[in-house]
Amino acid sequence: MNVEEKLFELCQEAFRLERVPVGAVVVKDNEIVSLAFNGEKSIEHAEILVLSKAMETLNTKRLDGCELYVSLEPCPMCAYAVHLSRVKKLCFFSLDEKRGAIVSNSNIFDYFGLKIQWEYRKNTIFEDILKDFFKSKRKTCAKIDL
Repeated sequence: MNVEEKLFELCQEAFRLERVPVGAVVVKDNEIVSLAFNGEKSIEHAEILVLSKAMETLNTKRLDGCELYVSLEPCPMCAYAVHLSRVKKLCFFSLDEKRGAIVSNSNIFDYFGLKIQWEYRKNTIFEDILKDFFKSKRKTCAKIDL
């Protein structure tokens, strides 16, 4: 199974649990080190959770030599956490037009002069699952009788 397939599985699980379907995977030496999807709390973003798990798994404070794969473009909080973690590469597969901090609204790495290797590889399955999730939420809200 490749990283994108694993990310999609994570997104599906998050959706099933009624969480925003964003998944993240940390890889080192072509092996998956940690996996996460968005939590219930507002600051439990997939990136924050997966970086923390990877540090625990590898018993380290920095993720030198690791790569981070995320289904959605990181927000400012997560982008800075990526920098602090010292991953060697970030790759994401869909843009966040409202909160994205690398392509969509600004490039936080360039703005602060942070040396981060990153790549955007568009994959519409991640856009589609987010659209489906929020569409299902709007339908649920519309059914509530006030």
